Amino acid sequence: MSRHAKKLNNRGFTIVELMIATAVLSIILLMATVIITGISNLYYKGINTARIQTATRTTVDEIAQNIQLSGKAYPNPPDPAQPQGVNNPGAVCANGYRYTYVRGIEIGTGSPHVLWRDAYVVSGGSCPPVSGWPNPTSSGQELMPPKSRLTQFDVSPDASNTAYVVTVNMAYGDDDQLCNTSAIAGDACGGGATMAYPDDYIGTTVVCRSGSGNQFCATTNLTTTVLPRLVGG
Repeated sequence: MSRHAKKLNNRGFTIVELMIATAVLSIILLMATVIITGISNLYYKGINTARIQTATRTTVDEIAQNIQLSGKAYPNPPDPAQPQGVNNPGAVCANGYRYTYVRGIEIGTGSPHVLWRDAYVVSGGSCPPVSGWPNPTSSGQELMPPKSRLTQFDVSPDASNTAYVVTVNMAYGDDDQLCNTSAIAGDACGGGATMAYPDDYIGTTVVCRSGSGNQFCATTNLTTTVLPRLVGG
């Protein structure tokens, strides 16, 4: 082999070749970053959705079971004539338990408690909210997970007055991540339209806004009809 051929074989990459290789590598890295970010967002979305779905299902199942066992529920919803908020709680009693609640308020931010369960024996058909609310004076348990709120909570007799309809809707996420399609017209939920707090965070049409941060938001709606247990005589 001649000296001229050896010199050609030992030649390195040109500047143009290096630039092309760098550009290809950058594109591959960018695509990998986008894919990993998407997978991470789906993971967090799944975790948050599962958490709020579990809390909703557990609450509905517990209330339904207590209604079935006792055959009776004593709903005492928030006063519609008063401003909705932490100072206007509602309550539901069944089978020796009381559920005191407020809607539309994020737990820990707007109120230290949102859905509080304690032992309570109904007397005279009255089911008042727990005393000292929002700092209950009786021992009990908070049923809501962190960064969540009740967008709907209702226990009422059905049309035939032979069963109870239990509706529990929950939302996970901060105020700016949620939107009520009934309160904001058109497609403004995808933008920066603001809502009245806490009224617009109440209802069956509260959804997560699209766009950045959507993985940190989740909503769930659950309604069931409960037939009181028939006791043979």
